[in-house]
Amino acid sequence: MLADIDVLYYQEKQKSDSIRPKIFEYIDHPTDGKDIENMDHEETPLLLAAARGILEVVERIVEAHPEAVDYVTTQDRNILHVIIAHRQLKIFEWFKTRELLVHRLAKRIDVLGYTILHHVGITQFLHESTHGPAIQLQHELEWFDRIRKVLPFNKTHKDLLDKGKEWVKKTSESCSAVAVLMASVTFAAAFTVPGGLNSKTGSPVLLSNPTYMLFTGLDITSLISSLSSLILFLLILTSPFELDAFRQQLPIQLSFGFNLLFLSVASTMIAFAMAVVLTMKSTNMVWVEWVLYLVTLVPIIIFMVMKLQLLLELERNVQKSLQFLWKLLPRGFLAIFFEIPSKFLSNKST
Repeated sequence: MLADIDVLYYQEKQKSDSIRPKIFEYIDHPTDGKDIENMDHEETPLLLAAARGILEVVERIVEAHPEAVDYVTTQDRNILHVIIAHRQLKIFEWFKTRELLVHRLAKRIDVLGYTILHHVGITQFLHESTHGPAIQLQHELEWFDRIRKVLPFNKTHKDLLDKGKEWVKKTSESCSAVAVLMASVTFAAAFTVPGGLNSKTGSPVLLSNPTYMLFTGLDITSLISSLSSLILFLLILTSPFELDAFRQQLPIQLSFGFNLLFLSVASTMIAFAMAVVLTMKSTNMVWVEWVLYLVTLVPIIIFMVMKLQLLLELERNVQKSLQFLWKLLPRGFLAIFFEIPSKFLSNKST
C-alpha cells in the first residue's frame, strides 16, 4: 500500500512541477541557505522510510516502482542525499549493490549546489552518541570515506590513471639508466686522478691544489646523489601505482629523484671541466678555464629551459614535503638548533 501511495504522490507531484516551476516555491516561501539545508525529508513514504532507516519499506517501494527513486524534494534532493544526511548505513549499503543506480544518483546536486559529500557535512540529523564525541567523530570520518568511494572518480579517471602509470614508468626507467651511468662515471673518476699519483707516497700529485679538492667534492656529490636518485626511481618502479599513490607518494618520490639526478649531472659536468683545467699546466690560458666552465653549463641551461614547467611543478612537491617534515620536528630541537648560532655570534662580538 505504501508503494502505491508513494508512486501516486510521485505522479501527482510530477504533474504539478510541470505546471508550476520550482522557483516559485522559493518565491512564495523565502528561506535562506541554512534553512534549506536543515529541512527534513518527509514528502513521500519512500523518503520518509529512507530518512528513518526502515529498509523493508524502501525495498518494497523500489522493487514495486523503480521510477520512484528519481523523485526529488523541493530542495532537489534525491533519496541518496536523504540517506547520507540521515546517516542510514543499512539502506546505503543496500543501494550500493545497485551500482548503476548509485552512480546516477551520486551525480545530482540540490538547490544549494550540494553534492553527496556536502550532505555528509550536514549535522542537523545527527543523534548524540552514547560512546562519546571522540568515537562519534571517528564514525563521521569513516562515513565520509565510505561516501567518497561511491563517487565515480576512479572510473572516470581510469584512462588518465593508465596514462599516468605509463608516463611514470617510462620516466623512472629512463632516469634510472641515466643514474646508473652517472654513478659508473663518477666511480671511475675517483680512481682516475687528474695529474696522476705520486710514485713514492701514492697520494695525488695535485692534492694541495684547491681546485682538486673541489673536484673531489663534486665527484663524491655526484656519486651519492646518483645512487640516491636510483633508489628512489626503483621505489617508484616497484610501486603498485594505486590511485591514492598519485596524491603525494609518487609525485614526491619523482620530484626528489629528479632533483638528485639533476644535481648529479650538474656536478659531473662541472667536475669534468675542473679535471680538464687541472691537466692544463700553462698559466697563460686562464680564459680557457672560464670558457670550459661556461660550456659545461650549456646542457644544464638548455634542459632547464625546455622542461621549465615540469621542474617548477616538481619543485612545488619538494617544498610541500619539506614543509611537512619541518612541522614534524620538535620545537625544542628547533630552539636548540637556532640558539647555537646566536650564542656563537654573541661570544664573537664580546
